[in-house]
Amino acid sequence: MIVQATAELLIVVNKDKAEAEVVKARVAEDEAQVKVQAAETKIIADDAQADLDKAMPALNAAVNALNSLNKNDITEIKSFAKPPPLVQTTMEAVCVLLQEKPDWDTAKKVRWANPIPNPLTLTVALTRTVRV
Repeated sequence: MIVQATAELLIVVNKDKAEAEVVKARVAEDEAQVKVQAAETKIIADDAQADLDKAMPALNAAVNALNSLNKNDITEIKSFAKPPPLVQTTMEAVCVLLQEKPDWDTAKKVRWANPIPNPLTLTVALTRTVRV
């Protein structure tokens, strides 16, 4: 009776051991795939960080230019019959985003008629940044 119980227990243990080996193999495969994905993700993250590192000086320069604007700068832009190309392009893009006609006359009206986060100020800042 003890021998039979031991034999039955040995069969169960061997079966469980075989199932554990299958799971172990599957986990090893999954681990290998995860390591490959992690390496690929790191490459993408490093590339994105490099791009960000290149872009940050331009962003900081634009923010500094934006912060240096005054009311006279805005009045000057508003008075242009034909603005500098970067200003016009930027304001036309703003008009497109607002689903308005993309021209300078509409841009001047849209800028002062819509409570959007100061796109004209941004265009002046961009113009100054490009000149620098």
